[in-house]
Amino acid sequence: TSINGALRNETFSKPTIGLGVFNAELQQIPYNTNQASGLPNFSYVLTSKDIIKELKGFKKLTQFEHITFLFDDRTYGSLDTDLLNKKLENLESEMNIKVSTLAVNHTGILESLGTLDPATDAVDIAIPYEMSEDNMGQLINQLNEKKIPTLAMNHKYISLGALATYAFNNGIDQILKKTAIMIDD
Repeated sequence: TSINGALRNETFSKPTIGLGVFNAELQQIPYNTNQASGLPNFSYVLTSKDIIKELKGFKKLTQFEHITFLFDDRTYGSLDTDLLNKKLENLESEMNIKVSTLAVNHTGILESLGTLDPATDAVDIAIPYEMSEDNMGQLINQLNEKKIPTLAMNHKYISLGALATYAFNNGIDQILKKTAIMIDD
């Protein structure tokens, strides 16, 4: 069963921990004021930072005017698109920039990037763990060839050629360590 299917049914027969959660509300993952799911047997590791602060720093670094957020197609399909559009409109207004989104298919990276808005002059790779290192390297190489600066959600992507990251030590190994600590508590 997919996590979205299980969340719709609100049933988890065994303790389940969700990884790659960067915005519970946007990803339609139940949460309450304690930033917990409120569902029996379900918890998640929130991996985000203050995106506005990070984007302001990235804008200072690159002077971008149009940023595109890249999501893997599976994550993008689980997002509340109305809420996403509202948040992006607020972001555009607050930072005086243009913002786009693009779903990237891990089996068709070149085809996906072929639909990138030509006005894009920066990219936020909002793909924490869903792609293999080879696929992510291919994605970043394509963006680097186009001289498009990249801000990455996963620190490991720096070694693959991303320009900057807004996360420190948040690779899957670190998330698993955090998970083990949560379970031990």
